[in-house]
Amino acid sequence: MSRLVDTVGFAAYVQDQVRNARAAIPMRPPTAEDLMARDSTMPHAVAEWQVEQYRKSMSSSGPFAFIKSEFGVTTPQQLSELTTMQAVGRWIAARDPRVMQRETARRSGCPGRVIAAISAVNSTILGVAFGDDTTAYAIVGSPGQWKSPMIIGPASERLLVLHPREGSWRIEPRNGLLKPNNVGFGFSCGPG
Repeated sequence: MSRLVDTVGFAAYVQDQVRNARAAIPMRPPTAEDLMARDSTMPHAVAEWQVEQYRKSMSSSGPFAFIKSEFGVTTPQQLSELTTMQAVGRWIAARDPRVMQRETARRSGCPGRVIAAISAVNSTILGVAFGDDTTAYAIVGSPGQWKSPMIIGPASERLLVLHPREGSWRIEPRNGLLKPNNVGFGFSCGPG
């Protein structure tokens, strides 16, 4: 992977995320009394239910949800201990559409056979343009996506930015690397 990815700016990005996470002070979880103080008409049972929902949602993400979703680690210390290449690998894995689809399907209660059947969409380079001697752009997408004369919905192509490093062109890690930024995944699975 080190021959494909431009890690020059990414190392600084990882250090910024470590600093940001270390500077973040996890908030105290709200209590039923906190909620009732903000809304004097809220019944105690409703406030307790909302606190329980908050607790459930936070139990899966923890206080450092951002670095967990970005790098698959749960503490700033764990992130700081990764090498740049390990961080790049985890960052790319977190953006892998298959991983995202499988996690969405798992949270939706889909059976294991459905989750295991999720596979990658084949993509190819549709075009390349050079901005200058230091930047190139590659458009990546699925070759069969243009069959319909009118496309409705989010675009499926992605723009990769490349820079020359050590005798070859390296991909700049950025959002939208593996899937367009505006594409989400949803599943609805019935009983398995």
